[in-house]
Amino acid sequence: MIIVYLAYAFPEKVPHIKAFHHLEILAYLSLSQCKLKTQQFVESIDHATKALTKALEVDPPCVPDHKSAILALYRRAQALGYRVEYAQARSDLETASALLGKLEAAGNGGDTMTGMKDFGTRFSKKLQRLSEKLQQMQAAHARRTKMLSRKMFQTSSSQRQAQTTSDSSDGTGPQRMSDGDLDEYVRRFVEASRIV
Repeated sequence: MIIVYLAYAFPEKVPHIKAFHHLEILAYLSLSQCKLKTQQFVESIDHATKALTKALEVDPPCVPDHKSAILALYRRAQALGYRVEYAQARSDLETASALLGKLEAAGNGGDTMTGMKDFGTRFSKKLQRLSEKLQQMQAAHARRTKMLSRKMFQTSSSQRQAQTTSDSSDGTGPQRMSDGDLDEYVRRFVEASRIV
């Protein structure tokens, strides 16, 4: 609702333009978090990408909001991790870490960077935890895939062994898999993947 309001509001004064721009970024970040919590990962990625785009806009009078950009990258990496897109998630984490490092290096004790050190410390820990979680998720996914593959091929090899035994008893020897057998094979694979 707020996104629609902000899309049709056209402030004319510079402070209002900046405030509306910041509200739009926060709205997209909040929507991304909500979609992440409700396991709507594609929508979460979309909202985080929109927040990232808005945060890095350089249109005057708005200036890039690096803190929001880091948060958007973090949220998008979380959603990508749940969608089993680990390479892209790691790329987002690396970009967020690099942006955080640049932001900390640029902070020279000015008024705008007062809380930057605390933000940098907290967020670098969050990025590290998410990176470790992504590694665990990737390892678990690899184990599940390996187990499903093993289960699928064990079932099919036992069926083939039974088929070979029955074929050799009638003297015809092993035969090619028929379309019905192939359909059964695919059905068992889908069924096995639902179990895990």
